[in-house]
Amino acid sequence: MNFLQKNKKIKNVQAGFTLIELLIVIVLVVAACTIVFYNYSAHRNGQAFNNGEDDVISLINEARSRTLDAEGDMQYGVHFETNKAILFAGTSFSAASSTSEEVDFDATVTLSSINLAGSSQDVVFDQLTGDTDDYGTLVLSSGIIATPKTITITKEGFASGN
Repeated sequence: MNFLQKNKKIKNVQAGFTLIELLIVIVLVVAACTIVFYNYSAHRNGQAFNNGEDDVISLINEARSRTLDAEGDMQYGVHFETNKAILFAGTSFSAASSTSEEVDFDATVTLSSINLAGSSQDVVFDQLTGDTDDYGTLVLSSGIIATPKTITITKEGFASGN
């Protein structure tokens, strides 16, 4: 066979990918995307859970601080519901109050347990000392993360998480 015949034979062979090669590539891409999505979703849910705890502690500390600063010459408190916490002015919570500040939890986070002295859903701070008669614990839960987070409110009005 001479050189021209060999060259002609090579040109007749078609280059490209087989169907099996394409399917393997598609399966690998789908598997990689699934792993990335799962890790992102787990990270996002964990961050939302941590943010819920931080938001509640921050709101409690804000209410105590405003009370001690005698802002508006009022006491402040925090009202707790399953899916949100509300900072309010005064000695008791009123849903109609225009001075309240609301923190909504992520859809995956709930306040599953409110164990405050006096079976209250509110924490109100004393204007002179910052103390509260509504001390106890709050438990944040997630339908996705197994371990709940407990927030402790001391008689002195300080809030901390576990």
